Amino acid sequence: MADNEPTLMVRQFLGLRNTARPASLPFGSLVEATNIDIDDEFGVERRSGYSAVSGLTAVTAAYSTRDDKSLYVVDGGILKRVISMAPVVTAAIETGVGPGEVWWADNGEHVFCSGAVNGVIHGDTLTSYGEWGSDDELTFDAQGQTIDTDEADIGTLDPPENTECVAFHEGSVWLAYYDTVSDQSFVFKSKPFFWSRWDLATDYMAIPGRVRLLASATGGLLIGTDRAVMVFSEEVLTPLADYGVVTGQCDEDNGKVYFWTERGLCRGLPFEAITEETVSVPAGSRAVLAVIRSRGRKQAIVVTTGGGEPDNAYG
Repeated sequence: MADNEPTLMVRQFLGLRNTARPASLPFGSLVEATNIDIDDEFGVERRSGYSAVSGLTAVTAAYSTRDDKSLYVVDGGILKRVISMAPVVTAAIETGVGPGEVWWADNGEHVFCSGAVNGVIHGDTLTSYGEWGSDDELTFDAQGQTIDTDEADIGTLDPPENTECVAFHEGSVWLAYYDTVSDQSFVFKSKPFFWSRWDLATDYMAIPGRVRLLASATGGLLIGTDRAVMVFSEEVLTPLADYGVVTGQCDEDNGKVYFWTERGLCRGLPFEAITEETVSVPAGSRAVLAVIRSRGRKQAIVVTTGGGEPDNAYG
């Protein structure tokens, strides 16, 4: 290099930027960032996560409770509670689980499942929604009135089969069911704290499209479909964004829900599109997201199937 050739020193790295002309990007922007992390001082370091976990060889679904005290997996068609990771020790809860998607939510002591696993996990027992509860809960309503077992009576019907997204919000379990004929979803909710009691005739919402996200946040129930994001609060459904959510799993941190959309990482409430202005990547057809604390900082990690086109990349 010639003695008089100009040099530049990069003092900080700003992460991926691909929604503007490269020549106009701030100094330190990256056009590629494969297998690296940007730390809080804007330095670059190699990402962690290169070691395989032995003992769980055929995992198709996994869920860690919000308090990080319990981990559940579907491994080789068996629903398991993970007791230890080093070494791997598990307790089997249910066998014969299919390979399909599992949606999860919890309130600490209870884990609510929908999809390939459907029901309430408590301890090492899985109970269907229709059979959950004590004999009194199955016999009396919330006001102490005796329940008539006639199917036409309110609260005696189980939620429909083949439900998808699930959330625990304001004491009720919420389940989404997609009707392919009408191209709309029905979001049903149980009676508060009576998770075996469902008034399917009145306690529901009909929402255009397929629900891909149900999540309880401080301020309301976040609902994401294949075409929009909205919030249900104080019996009012309010639109937040006119683009869809990617099928998969979201995560919660300090009362805010982080989720992956067709335009990148978002969170709420209030609703924020975190990455839309700076980076646009293929959203994929499925995404799993986790908010973790590592190396002294907090990160949102998103794993996608890939595929699709970036919404607004330059060039």
